[in-house]
Amino acid sequence: MLQRTYPEDEFDKDYYYIELSDFDKSGEFEDFTIDLYRRQFLMTYCDNLFEIGINIDDKKFENLMVVLAQIVNKQGILNFHV
Repeated sequence: MLQRTYPEDEFDKDYYYIELSDFDKSGEFEDFTIDLYRRQFLMTYCDNLFEIGINIDDKKFENLMVVLAQIVNKQGILNFHV
């Protein structure tokens, strides 16, 4: 799970969190690379590669690109391979 929490006031900042099945690797989401392909989601985080196969139509792929860009908010490297 990737999560972005928005600040409650002007003194807070956005918080980025990743939750993995391995609790020890979960935490603040920084220093990562995501490569999104039409059939594959690849993410490198904490020197680990996570690979997820996807099978979605063009409209859902476009929506996924928009949502990922909003979640990561230029905090890491996000590459779309259209």
